Amino acid sequence: RYTGGAEGQYDTGSYGITWMNLILNMQAIDPYWYGVDPIEAEYAAVDVETQSFFPDVGGTFFPLNLEASNVIGLNVVTNPGQKEAWPIWGVLGPGSGLELKNLTTGKRISLDYEIGDGHVVTIDTRPGKKTVLLNDGSNLFGNLSIDSALFSFIQGSNEIQISLVNASMGVSKIVLSFNPVYLSE
Repeated sequence: RYTGGAEGQYDTGSYGITWMNLILNMQAIDPYWYGVDPIEAEYAAVDVETQSFFPDVGGTFFPLNLEASNVIGLNVVTNPGQKEAWPIWGVLGPGSGLELKNLTTGKRISLDYEIGDGHVVTIDTRPGKKTVLLNDGSNLFGNLSIDSALFSFIQGSNEIQISLVNASMGVSKIVLSFNPVYLSE
């Protein structure tokens, strides 16, 4: 963005050519370079059998069952850039109880909203954007838990944990996308 320097005087030199000597001052709103190809990952409901996790000891809580209606991912995302990178998360429903955790930084995003079948929630964590939108344009930012932080990925390895309950096998998925950030081209 131009900030100054075009103030000056014209001069007519030899041969009748008018010229002006300028030193333009510019300010970059975002002084970094971004990778051309985004880094992407996709997480979907896993096909696991319903199985008892704890034995039934006569109480009303046990046995605790693990079911195929959850998108659960524990993975390492590598940010090859030189600065932190800000992801965009796309969540295709159905599902509820979305939780995205960066175990490396200790930050998380928790959304209290039931995503309908075929609906998409986009969580944009980029500075200057910071939105949580349903595909119809509805603002879901108010549905984030009070301790949610629209986190970035630090340079290097980031261990992430993803959870979406009431997911539908073969339909529900979570897509992660970010562009690495560099100090020079």
